[in-house]
Amino acid sequence: MQASIAGASSPQDACTAIEPRFAELLAASGWLPDEYQAAAPESGMGGGIGQWLLYRADDGALSLFSLVVPPGSETPIHDHLAWGLVGLYRGTQDEETTRSEAGRSNLSKSVRSSRAISTS
Repeated sequence: MQASIAGASSPQDACTAIEPRFAELLAASGWLPDEYQAAAPESGMGGGIGQWLLYRADDGALSLFSLVVPPGSETPIHDHLAWGLVGLYRGTQDEETTRSEAGRSNLSKSVRSSRAISTS
């Protein structure tokens, strides 16, 4: 994966290059230990949302996180401030995407997904 990222000419190309392997990982069951699938009631994110770092390359070029959002919890409006892939290992996600124009945010897309991969 790291060689694919290093050889990419843009973040979008890097996402395209690693997406097939990421999809394989999401489709496989049993690889993610239970502790990285658990809610975190004491989390500063609220709602029991847990964020677990699974891997970070020494050069920082690749990180893999597990984000656990318990049913009924919501994340606030946010920007990832990075490029990458987002995938669902289990469950479903309702996502609203906004874009800013002249200082105003407008809803541009609302999606309900399951086992999906999207780029950020």
